[in-house]
Amino acid sequence: MNKHAIAGILNEIGVLLELKDENLFKVRAYHAGARALETLEEDLDTVIAEGRLQGIKGIVRHWRRRSPNCRRPAGWNFSKI
Repeated sequence: MNKHAIAGILNEIGVLLELKDENLFKVRAYHAGARALETLEEDLDTVIAEGRLQGIKGIVRHWRRRSPNCRRPAGWNFSKI
């Protein structure tokens, strides 16, 4: 799964949360995360392997903690969204 696929998923989650009338800050966080990944000029695997995900503006703490698992579809846990 590449950064564009992950960004697409984050955007979709943001839309679903918006339709569900979730907290606007949460909705914006997902869209901001998607934009951050879409504009990332480096390889996402390299950024994660080097532990530099936390330095990317728009990637909130929640995703930083999960980043080792976010590269594998089975690692995504959408049950708490």
